[in-house]
Amino acid sequence: MDVSIIIVSYNNKKLLQDCLQSVIDNTKEVSYEIIIVDNNSTDGSQDMLRELYPGVTLLCNEENIGFSRANNQGYKRSSGEYLLFLNSDTLIQENAVQKMTMHLKENPAVGILGPKILDVRHQPTRSYMRFLDAKKLFLGSKRIRLFVDVEKYRLHFPKYDYSTIRKALWLSGACLMITRKVFEEAGLFDEHYFLYLEDMDLCLQVNRLGYDVVYFPVVEIIHMFGGSSSQHPDHLHRLYDKSMAYYFRKNMSVLQYVLALLYIWIFSDFLHRHREDS
Repeated sequence: MDVSIIIVSYNNKKLLQDCLQSVIDNTKEVSYEIIIVDNNSTDGSQDMLRELYPGVTLLCNEENIGFSRANNQGYKRSSGEYLLFLNSDTLIQENAVQKMTMHLKENPAVGILGPKILDVRHQPTRSYMRFLDAKKLFLGSKRIRLFVDVEKYRLHFPKYDYSTIRKALWLSGACLMITRKVFEEAGLFDEHYFLYLEDMDLCLQVNRLGYDVVYFPVVEIIHMFGGSSSQHPDHLHRLYDKSMAYYFRKNMSVLQYVLALLYIWIFSDFLHRHREDS
């Protein structure tokens, strides 16, 4: 088996069906399996999969166990030499899986690969970013844009070269292909992340192992941003804050971790308290 395509799903039946069909229609000349990990959807997703895609491996959880843990669950049932972690709100384009697989086969120094990501208007959008640190947290915040050129410090680059294959730091988790060997060496997805920043953390660990993290615009996918999340915005903000705090505690110095907690307290917690009081 060349590739195991692992998709985590939660209450997005139509998007998931479109995603699966795009994989089937556009994946040629490579052997693959599809593993869907459903986090206790209640919208009929599981029945749709059983009826329309009986050849897909379906793992059904009795609760929403989060994105990282569900992806690892899919990995443990997989057999492919290469792993493609794919968001359920994406559409694979022509021969994307085969092209990514061949690039990894031909370039053993590359540990993880990510495609050019298009938005719903088919325009290129952020596909690779900078790593997070305390400086970017504070100086890259839009809340101080009247005083600082925040674009210099944001996670996203002010200008992108969308056409050139290049080494990157952090690739979008909407579509990531990684060799099985490297994924295991990196320790899988860290299950402390329920949602958000698990992709940045994985890319950081792969980078620290000495493998290249590569943006690969030869391949394109379409991403319906936010389509795979049906949570309330306030809840999502809190999940992001929790992931951010853990990322700093795990990967940064004590000082950086304290500064991250301070940022969360000043900005995020203040905004939540204001909403609750209003």
